[in-house]
Amino acid sequence: MVFFWYKLRSKFNSFCICFQFLNNQILRFFCASYSFFFFLFVISIYHFIETERRVEGGWDSTCSYLRAITVLIISV
Repeated sequence: MVFFWYKLRSKFNSFCICFQFLNNQILRFFCASYSFFFFLFVISIYHFIETERRVEGGWDSTCSYLRAITVLIISV
């Protein structure tokens, strides 16, 4: 999981570096905020999968299911 995240992050950082020569604060802010929300999205998917995997025979409760869905929606 860590290696997979590192590969995705390195590709996104190279995308961000392309815009830094423009010296535009708005593009830099967009790049940083998108990277942050992408990180939240990956973490929420990981939490979603781990919650489902830990429980034998499905979800442990409706609350954890709704919490994982809420985190996915907020991070997008």
